[in-house]
Amino acid sequence: MNFRFLKLTSLIVLWIVSSSGCIIFRKSVTSYKETKLPESQAVYDIPYWSSPEADPVKNRLDLFLPQGQDWPLLVFVHGGEWISGDKSLKVMGSEIYRNIGRYFASQGVGTAIINYRLIP
Repeated sequence: MNFRFLKLTSLIVLWIVSSSGCIIFRKSVTSYKETKLPESQAVYDIPYWSSPEADPVKNRLDLFLPQGQDWPLLVFVHGGEWISGDKSLKVMGSEIYRNIGRYFASQGVGTAIINYRLIP
């Protein structure tokens, strides 16, 4: 195989991947919109489990309540493969997971965003 052809092909693929990544990143940052919800419809750090060995920061949830009655409830478990993560994650100053709760509550779905004990 021609080394020059392989080198040129690799450069083109690298350029396409890096360009598309920058475009995707740029769009995701500029298209993020924080949902507004009255503070009276959000309750933070509600303990849902207690035991002598429990971490006092973990085993808590944030509850986002829509207006009205008889709404469904979504329980959101943050990512992190059970070894990392936190419900109060901030990226570039925005509360990512809490914004999910605010969004669903504004659409009529009650949302619980939970923290959980991580694997040691």
